[in-house]
Amino acid sequence: MTHYGTCPTVDLGLKDSTAAINFALDRLQDWETKEFLKEWRQGKDLTPWIDAWREDQEDAPASTDQ
Repeated sequence: MTHYGTCPTVDLGLKDSTAAINFALDRLQDWETKEFLKEWRQGKDLTPWIDAWREDQEDAPASTDQ
């Protein structure tokens, strides 16, 4: 039986392979993508990835349109 992670992973829909690939390509740094997808395929808990991405979003300066 494959384990796909805990609630935050499910909340982002990362149980689905397309969603996991899109998350990796759209939201992670290029050098992180391979490791993320490897861990996803192994059924590891992806919460640390999601938490780090969310933290990065909170730390990022708000964009200003001029």
